[in-house]
Amino acid sequence: MKLHTLFFKQSRRSLLPLALAAASLAGSIPKAQALTFNFSVAEGTPESAIAGFRAAGDLWSSMVTDEVVVNLEVSFLSLAPDILGQAQSTEQLYGYSAVRSALLQDVSSQDDAIATSFLPAGDSADLWINYTENNPSGVGSPTPYRDSDGDANNANLRLTSANAKALGLATSGLSDGLIKFNRDFQWDFDRSDGIGAGTFDFIGAAAHEIGHILGFNSGVDVLDTNSPLEMQGDRYFFRDDQMAFVTPLDLFRYSDASRSAGIPDWTAGESRKYFSIDGGTTAIADLATGAIHGDGQSASHWKQGQILGLMDPDLRQGEILPISEEDLRAFDVIGWNLPKISPGPGFFPEDIGLAIPLSSWDSGLMAAAAWGEGIPLRRATAVPEPGALLAVVTVSGASLGWLRKKRSGKLSRRR
Repeated sequence: MKLHTLFFKQSRRSLLPLALAAASLAGSIPKAQALTFNFSVAEGTPESAIAGFRAAGDLWSSMVTDEVVVNLEVSFLSLAPDILGQAQSTEQLYGYSAVRSALLQDVSSQDDAIATSFLPAGDSADLWINYTENNPSGVGSPTPYRDSDGDANNANLRLTSANAKALGLATSGLSDGLIKFNRDFQWDFDRSDGIGAGTFDFIGAAAHEIGHILGFNSGVDVLDTNSPLEMQGDRYFFRDDQMAFVTPLDLFRYSDASRSAGIPDWTAGESRKYFSIDGGTTAIADLATGAIHGDGQSASHWKQGQILGLMDPDLRQGEILPISEEDLRAFDVIGWNLPKISPGPGFFPEDIGLAIPLSSWDSGLMAAAAWGEGIPLRRATAVPEPGALLAVVTVSGASLGWLRKKRSGKLSRRR
């Protein structure tokens, strides 16, 4: 399961299991009519929060046409004093060729047609990568190289179960994600009259976290947070085949260097990374580059400070963040079907959101090779929050071993 944590002040991560007393909002799982959310609510969750979760789900349902049911467990309770909220998504590995085939069958827009035409045929995808134990330039070198050996991280993609459902891929497990929010903060549950001063947009925050559960994630955070700044103690680098955390969104992550090589950029570092659907020729929007070796933000977000949309890593009290055309185009090419609309700068469906990705990990082998990450959502000053977690990943039945996850991301206050 992937864990997204919304932080308040300090940069801290922990994988907090959501033991929810499932009181389902809708009872039995409904038959999908376009995108449907089935919420199971923890005992004691107030009606205002329940309505807020529903509104966030309705926002996505108003934009996505896939006939998919997403099952989410939600709660509203006291968390650590620096945490606004957390989201956790169930994920598993699929063969690259199977995902590519599913994306080809899912083409429903011009962006889809362009994006799939640039995906390499075959059973694997080459990557521009660095900070690995087997880097040709030396153990843990920051110098990028072309990883083209077709092993685990080239031949597999890691999808959230919700994203897999959108592509018609088989999934296991009843829950697609868990979301919990800290009741000790001041939340505004009604955006119809704006967000009150000193309060946070609950619907927007929930919509952002749902966005991560739907698949807006980058496995670069695993590479970034597992690559020490220097060799010391028990810190060490991993081989590239142990980094089987490449996501569908990562297939459209480029840099000038990777574009020249004709492959996606999966490096950690400060160089510019951007979302592109035509092999890196056209930069649609800049992406965050990593909490440790990059710009201080989790790579599972847009670039901080550019106000690019719902999946920005920034938030401030009293603010509503609009969903953008960039947001919609990203979700479109990873497998979700969207109405043929062009939002433009003034587009404000009941959207909004913030949040941040990756940080903690579950220390154990989960069913269907599920895994966890933490993502911080910050309230005031932007400070990266480190987190650590151990995860065992299984590919084709073979354990890749224990990986220490230290992911960092932040949701900072916009000034």
